[in-house]
Amino acid sequence: MVHVKNFRPASIKICMKYILVNLRNARFIISIQGAPYQFIPIAGKEIKINRSTFQVENRRMLFAFQHNSSVIYIKMEDLLKLPRFREKVNAVLRSTEPPRNQTLTRHKQSNYSIDLVIDELEQLNIKRLIDQALDHRDEKAFRELLRLL
Repeated sequence: MVHVKNFRPASIKICMKYILVNLRNARFIISIQGAPYQFIPIAGKEIKINRSTFQVENRRMLFAFQHNSSVIYIKMEDLLKLPRFREKVNAVLRSTEPPRNQTLTRHKQSNYSIDLVIDELEQLNIKRLIDQALDHRDEKAFRELLRLL
């Protein structure tokens, strides 16, 4: 039976489409029938996770593990069947998401700057309409537009 004993990735890189979990110098140890097998980067070296679906993209990738002189290869899809491995990968995913309130704060700041731009454009439009009312000598429109400023 296979168990995950330790899983600490070397690094995590967040790209536009993917989260790349680098395992090259990772502490990744599995136990097979009580014997510890250390991950060695001779085959698969990273876990590639789609950021929009949170699915592992390289499911067929082989990962090598060594105990003394014996090396075994395990597919990513087989590792994903292990509950503890899935827990560890999910923990990595959670660590890459910004906190919920931080996301909302950024969203509010974005909306605030959009509101400022819209207000500025409205003011410029009113000034343009005032100029147009003056050109046409339309005193009524001129006075109404002045109230809007």
